Formats: sequence, C-alpha cells, structure tokens
Amino acid sequence: MHREKFDQLFNAALEAGRKRDYVRAIALLEEILCSTDEYPLAILYLARSYHSLKEYGRAIQYFRYYLHRQPESTPGYFFLGRTYLSSGLPGEAIPYLKKAVKLNPGSANTLSLLGLALLK
Repeated sequence: MHREKFDQLFNAALEAGRKRDYVRAIALLEEILCSTDEYPLAILYLARSYHSLKEYGRAIQYFRYYLHRQPESTPGYFFLGRTYLSSGLPGEAIPYLKKAVKLNPGSANTLSLLGLALLK
C-alpha cells in the first residue's frame, strides 16, 4: 500500500473514531491491514476500536500482535493491560501495566490502573 493511500484511510479511521463510529474505523483499519502490516499504528488503533466496542477478545488479540511488532511500546502495554482489566481479568492486566510503568514511570494513568488491578 502506498503511503498516500495509507494516510487517507488512516486519517479517515481516526476521524471515525473521534466521532465514535468504531465500526467504520474498524472497517477502514482492516482495509489497511488486508493490504499490508507495515503500519503498526493501524494495528494499535484497530485494537483500541475493538476495545471501545467492548469486543475485548478481539482487542486483546490485536494488542498482543501490536506488541509483537512493537515490543517497547508503552501505549501497547497500557492499552493491553486496560483491556484485560475491562474484561474482568485483573490478574492478566498486572504484568502489562507493570511493563508500561517500567517504560514510563511518570504516567499517573498507568499507575492508577495498576493500583486498581492490584486491588481487585
């Protein structure tokens, strides 16, 4: 996929997400990923869109794939931990949130989520 086409689809997906039209965002992001997996941000935003629809299993699948491609991504660990927490699996969330804290120790949001996971 050419960069111009990616930018067009990705920006349209971001706009759909801002409008909370996650179904459209997913369709656009999946169109990108059907052509190439060279754009990890598309994977991250696809996972976030599934999380927003409370399709946690799919979100987890894509967050894990994203982290496989981007193993030092603080947002990847944060969002995967948040998704496990949202899906009622705080024990699964803890190692990912700890990794996010290790990568970005100053994140109040991550520390709060980690504390919540540890209390559950």
